[in-house]
Amino acid sequence: MKLAYRATQYDYEPPTVDMMESNLSGEYRGQKVQFSYPRHIPTPQSINRLSYRGNDYQTTATGGIEALPHVDRHVPVAPSIQASTAAMWVQKARLTEADQAHRQAILQHLQHRIAAAQARGDEALLHQLEAEKQLFA
Repeated sequence: MKLAYRATQYDYEPPTVDMMESNLSGEYRGQKVQFSYPRHIPTPQSINRLSYRGNDYQTTATGGIEALPHVDRHVPVAPSIQASTAAMWVQKARLTEADQAHRQAILQHLQHRIAAAQARGDEALLHQLEAEKQLFA
């Protein structure tokens, strides 16, 4: 079948599907209908680049596999360990800093609640808040 798209001519052959008759039949608007279904529906497989024990390969669209040329990925160990260790210490410092800021905000809020309980004269709440403050000290 000849088709054109934006003045580009091309040939298109739709895929043929082998159909099988089924045992199901019916009636539609007074006419007998015999149902059929495709014998096999080809499903394209995704192409993935994979590695197993250092050997690179990829899957094909037909479901097979093909070997890929070996690529040496040797990376010196020491610089990567030093970089990851440095990154770990930076992250730990940030977490410690965030933890301290969080604890400081909680203590400020607790002090505000204690002041409000003292202003109202609520002794039971005041004892609870003092006990909570001791947990943070």
